[in-house]
Amino acid sequence: MNTVNQILRKIPMLLTGLICSCSPTVNVTAEYDHSVNFSEFKTFTIYDLKAQEGQVSQLNADRVTKAIRAEMTAKGFTESTAAPDLKVNTV
Repeated sequence: MNTVNQILRKIPMLLTGLICSCSPTVNVTAEYDHSVNFSEFKTFTIYDLKAQEGQVSQLNADRVTKAIRAEMTAKGFTESTAAPDLKVNTV
């Protein structure tokens, strides 16, 4: 009987793990002109990313914007709102 109780206590934890592992993931793709020499560009700006209903939460939209800003800065680009060389957009 003790073994049955131990197994029954573990079932909710296992079900929670199973449900969490089935959550959908976000697909990420990048589209750009492969003939462009990006080393010529120095500045960038990010289009204002607003969460669209049913798409991504505003929290995740802010996280995406922050991640883009960090990656672009790490690659040597400077964020600028006045005539930037690149405009980064997310869909």
